[in-house]
Amino acid sequence: MIVRTTLAKLREESEKRLDELGTEQRSSERELKKSHARVRKLVSVSSASASDGVAVTDQLADLQDRIRVLEQRTIAIREEVLSLKQEAVDEVDLTQALSAFDPVWESLSPREQSRLIRLLIERVGYDGRDGKVTVTFRSLGIKALCTEADLRDREDIA
Repeated sequence: MIVRTTLAKLREESEKRLDELGTEQRSSERELKKSHARVRKLVSVSSASASDGVAVTDQLADLQDRIRVLEQRTIAIREEVLSLKQEAVDEVDLTQALSAFDPVWESLSPREQSRLIRLLIERVGYDGRDGKVTVTFRSLGIKALCTEADLRDREDIA
């Protein structure tokens, strides 16, 4: 039950972030198309008439800066999407990590327990009206814990 609930929440948060990134990427791509079209228009206008070359040059420079920023953000979005997809935690990994949790927890010092909590939990919220506590987990932290558990299992086998 805990595994399924945790996985469902992790997937929900990941999909929410992927949706946000998709929306931002589409917006950036639209802005890039508009900026490129504006550059083409300015270039064609400036070549047709030499009336105010300084103003056109300034506008082109501003547009090129805007295009550079948008392209960098688009790359960052793509990298974050790839990272989110690679960080996906599967049920087997999570089950193994949770099954090994109690003995590991008991063997940890309070400082190590605190570190582990900070690694796994991003935020704890309390709704006084409903009396509900919500816990937001860090998918990276859970993935790291699963990886550490897997490495320990491999060392025990070797």
